[in-house]
Amino acid sequence: TMLTSGCVEEVEIRGCSIEIVEQVVERVRGLIKQFPNLNINPFSCNAIVVDHFLWDYRRRHAQRLEKFPFHHVRTIYY
Repeated sequence: TMLTSGCVEEVEIRGCSIEIVEQVVERVRGLIKQFPNLNINPFSCNAIVVDHFLWDYRRRHAQRLEKFPFHHVRTIYY
C-alpha cells in the first residue's frame, strides 16, 4: 500500500513503530539486568540497535514475510 508522507496512517504507523521499539529496548535491558554474570552493559541495547536488527531481519527473511502487508511511503526522510 502506498501512503502519502505525513498522512494520518503513515504517522500512526511511524509512531507505533517508535513505541514498540522502545518497549523492546526496555524488555531486553530488563533481561540483561536479570543475568549480571553475562557482563553485558544494559545500555548496549538501544533503539538504533533494535531498529537495525529488525530491518536486517526483514531483509534476511523477505520471502517468508511477503505474506504480511507492508506499507510504502515516498519521502526523503527515511
